[in-house]
Amino acid sequence: MIKAGIAYVPQGKGVFRDLTVQENLEMGAATCPGRATLQIQIDRMVGLFPLLRTRMKQIAGTLSGGERQLLALAIAFMSSPRLFS
Repeated sequence: MIKAGIAYVPQGKGVFRDLTVQENLEMGAATCPGRATLQIQIDRMVGLFPLLRTRMKQIAGTLSGGERQLLALAIAFMSSPRLFS
């Protein structure tokens, strides 16, 4: 689905709870071609969701429910989808 340009955020289960926010974003960029693109995408996500900048080293499982949903959206956006569901 990712290679087809489709992003999906499952309700309540959209993050890797044992990884940091930074690592979650990196997982969302699995289809990005290189590290430069990865950092550009991460910068883009913290621009869209400024709270993430202050949480980059925090374990995702310790975020509040709303913060986890915000992270789940950012993870989905990391792949630059054309369709979002």
